[in-house]
Amino acid sequence: MTRREFMMIVSGAAVFAPPSGFAQETGRTYRLGLLGFAFRRAPVWDIFFNELRRDGFVEGQNLIVDARYDARMEQLRILATELA
Repeated sequence: MTRREFMMIVSGAAVFAPPSGFAQETGRTYRLGLLGFAFRRAPVWDIFFNELRRDGFVEGQNLIVDARYDARMEQLRILATELA
């Protein structure tokens, strides 16, 4: 095998090889815990989840969201303990 033939085989393999090194892991599910004053219907959460979707994290597909909300400050400690 000549050097030219070897280089053609190596470059051809690089061109036609699947780009699996760049793909996101399949089957992996991420978990996100939320603790806050604003309930899920608030616009701030829409913006937050739109950004997550843009980065490839979709609730129900590869993202599980465990959220705790309450407008009373004294309840946040209890909810944080639950969440942890």
